[in-house]
Amino acid sequence: DASAQKDKRLTLSAALRPSQLSLTVSSVDIGCEMAYPMESLVSFFAQEEVHFDYRFSLVRMALRSIHQSHETQIKVSDQGLLGLTLKFPSDAAGCSDLFLEFFVYPLIDDLQDDSQLIASQPAASTE
Repeated sequence: DASAQKDKRLTLSAALRPSQLSLTVSSVDIGCEMAYPMESLVSFFAQEEVHFDYRFSLVRMALRSIHQSHETQIKVSDQGLLGLTLKFPSDAAGCSDLFLEFFVYPLIDDLQDDSQLIASQPAASTE
């Protein structure tokens, strides 16, 4: 069902104490969380705790590539822009690795949507 897919969310959370990355896929009635402790990650750096929601269907488009990659780097900007950098081995002469990047914007609440829409509309003309 298309509306059920639209309602699925991926929540990315990074905690400082203990250092941990967690990914939660949820819909209206069910959810599944995967927590990655520090020792399971190649590296982990966070200045503050973060929690951002993304439309799962957008991240899902990258899953096949993520499964085939040898390494995946996850970066999140202060505004929540999710960047996935995937590393693949290359068979081409003189090229050791290939990289592929995906970027996904976070979901924002309806109240923020309305205020941004109002703020971005041109002022009414008095002529």
